[in-house]
Amino acid sequence: MAALPPVPTGQGVRTELEKALADLTHAVEVFTADDANREKPDEKAMRVKIMHSAAAIQGLVTDMAGEMLWTATKNASTRSAKLLFSNWGVFEAIPIEEGSSISYADLAAKVDAEEALLGEFLLIDQSSLLRIDPLHTQP
Repeated sequence: MAALPPVPTGQGVRTELEKALADLTHAVEVFTADDANREKPDEKAMRVKIMHSAAAIQGLVTDMAGEMLWTATKNASTRSAKLLFSNWGVFEAIPIEEGSSISYADLAAKVDAEEALLGEFLLIDQSSLLRIDPLHTQP
């Protein structure tokens, strides 16, 4: 699955949203001004400016929602893969002796799982199978 394009986060998104909101507010104020001494702007041009400013805000918020959804989906998939590995006994089946290793085919056979299916879950969360020094693991 392809990664979503990066979106501004934290202070970056706040700054962009504040600018877009200021642009929208200004455009609405100019469009709705009743000041008889001020020249009335071109109505069509002002409507377009308001729509563009509103679309900028919508784009920033939509991208944030997409990023949040992508992160939540990725986290849920990773948790599911770890739970499945645990239920299959994958962690216990991996040798921890210095210099030892196990192939995916042997690991699949050892836990009585299809190699292709194990491989699919490894694509989701291969990092949980990396060798970790048992003396330096954190709770």
